Amino acid sequence: APPTTVVVECTPADGGSVNVIDGAYAGDQVTFTVTPGEHYAFNEEELEVVDENNNPVQYTYNNVTHVYSFVMPDANVIIRAGFDATYSVNILSDPSMGCKFVALIHAQSTVYLAPEESQDYLPGEHLNVIVQNNSGYRYLGTTVVNNETGATTEYPHVEGGVPGFEMTLPAANVTLITHFEKQTDLYLLGTVNGDSAWHTTGPLFEKYGRNYRLVVYFKGYSDRDDEP
Repeated sequence: APPTTVVVECTPADGGSVNVIDGAYAGDQVTFTVTPGEHYAFNEEELEVVDENNNPVQYTYNNVTHVYSFVMPDANVIIRAGFDATYSVNILSDPSMGCKFVALIHAQSTVYLAPEESQDYLPGEHLNVIVQNNSGYRYLGTTVVNNETGATTEYPHVEGGVPGFEMTLPAANVTLITHFEKQTDLYLLGTVNGDSAWHTTGPLFEKYGRNYRLVVYFKGYSDRDDEP
C-alpha cells in the first residue's frame, strides 16, 4: 500500500517551520522538529498531531535532542504548530562608554547584553534589569522607550540601591537607554619651599551645570586673606 502522508500547518504561515518527512508507512516511527522564525516563539501548547479525521495522535518529546516523535497510524497525519510574535529589547548607553553590560533576568534565565545588542521576548513577560557600569562611570538611571508609540518611562537610580529596575514588556519593541556620569579626578598643585606636589582629591563626577566648592587648608602655613 502507498505510504500515508504528513501535512504541516503553521500559524501564522511565516511564524516558523516543521521539519518532517512527507510520508511514511503505518507503524513507522516518525520524528520532527519545530523551528520558530525570526521574531517568533514556538507555542508548545498549540502543538497538535492528529489524523485525517482529527483524532489525536500520541507523540513524545526528547528534552535532550529537542525532537518530537510518533508512530504513523494507518491514516494521513496533520501537524499543527502555532507561533507567537516576539518583540526586541534594545540596549543603548549615554554616554557610549558608560555601560559595560545589561543583565536581563527572566524566570530562570539571564541574558547579558552589551550596548547596541538586543534580545527578543514575548509581550507581558516580566524582566529584572541589572545595569553594570564601566570603570570611571556612575550609573544614573534608565529611560525605557516604546519604539512604536514613542512613550518613555524613567527609572532613576537610587543611591545605595541595586543598579537596575523591574519592568513588564509591552507588545512593542523597546529601547533601554542607560545613563551615566563620567568620573574625573581633581588634582591640586601646591608649592612649598619651591617643591611642587600633586594631590588627588577625586573621584568626582562630571555633570554639566554642576558647581563645585573648593576649600583649601594649609597645615603650618597661612593663605593670603586678599585672595580666594
